[in-house]
Amino acid sequence: MEAPRQPRSGHPVAAAVACVHEALDAVAVAPVGSLSEAGAGAALLDLSAEIDRWQELRLRVAAHAHSVEVGDAVVPRAPRTGGRTSPV
Repeated sequence: MEAPRQPRSGHPVAAAVACVHEALDAVAVAPVGSLSEAGAGAALLDLSAEIDRWQELRLRVAAHAHSVEVGDAVVPRAPRTGGRTSPV
């Protein structure tokens, strides 16, 4: 088992990122076939709601990063496909 991921800073956003990273690691290989029909449906609804919240936080952080001129050096990029890169 890996050591818990440490936040990059003491900020609550960094702590949340580390927590989600660790939680996703914990279920990365968890079998989903044992979910009941109701359980799978509920999990999809819950995951969708959490993804929406995560995306909202990501957009807020991106807007702040832009306002403080963080720059392209730290903006994550998708893997190259067809000779083009696109922002994640």
